[in-house]
Amino acid sequence: MNFEFLQNLKGLKCIYKYCKNAEDLALSKPDCSMFSSRKSGEALARFIYLSSYKETAENLTFSDILTDYTVKNYIGKREVLDALHNIRKNGNSAVHEDNDNTSEQAIELLEDLHYAAGEIARKEHLIDSYPRFDTSLEEHQDTILQEFDPIKVAEEMFSENVARYRAEKLFEEYKTFCSPLQIVHGNSDINEFVEFRSKPSTAVVYKLQNYFGYLAMKAIKYQYEEGPERELKYEAKILIYGEESRETTNIFDFMESLMEDLPKAKHFSISSSYYGTHFAGQVPQRSEDPDRPMQSASCRCK
Repeated sequence: MNFEFLQNLKGLKCIYKYCKNAEDLALSKPDCSMFSSRKSGEALARFIYLSSYKETAENLTFSDILTDYTVKNYIGKREVLDALHNIRKNGNSAVHEDNDNTSEQAIELLEDLHYAAGEIARKEHLIDSYPRFDTSLEEHQDTILQEFDPIKVAEEMFSENVARYRAEKLFEEYKTFCSPLQIVHGNSDINEFVEFRSKPSTAVVYKLQNYFGYLAMKAIKYQYEEGPERELKYEAKILIYGEESRETTNIFDFMESLMEDLPKAKHFSISSSYYGTHFAGQVPQRSEDPDRPMQSASCRCK
């Protein structure tokens, strides 16, 4: 609950499940909760050491890392160091001393862990803020302590964080590299005619509606949007044969006939002339399920 903000942070998300495990143990197994908080705090401290020195502190203890001058400068806040020291001291006490630790003590340690993790996430520019700690926890009787190696978790966080920094740096460099470059798709000049002398399948009707409807709406939007950047010309005609034959070249009537008349027509033809920006791969696809009922679309023009 309190550590959800870590769940999707690239660079710290792998510590989330261990912090959550400590939280889930707080009411049912406070000793285990405090031990889990201590190991999570140590993983965060080792992550900071890695970020400071770019090397693993395998021969250093949790206490050694927190008293390191470079680490203290990297953290930059006395309150964060105090929180990590408190996690270390009380977490050790929960394991090595024969004390009956209470849920209240476990929750206090969780609050320190929450604060330290949140401030480190801010320091790494992963978040701007994080939620306040909520002391109203739920009891989870079946939760068991998850064992993990703080050194390996720290290395995993560091590796992911380095990848994030590299990606951000490359994005910035690529934007600068490409700043004078503008890619403009060429124009297409397309003239088409289709005619069906017998009623086509529903799937074929869908394809015709998709394709010619896309071109018609592209032309309508071009007419009614302010300041079009590129020239676009479109002319279309639909002819429905039969007792109630209908022919139209008006773009709005063409669109309505395409949606309303085409699904019922047994004999029809469509002619289309398009000149404008290339649109390969932009025509939206519609379900070709022949059992899907035909629905009229509504068009809105700006």
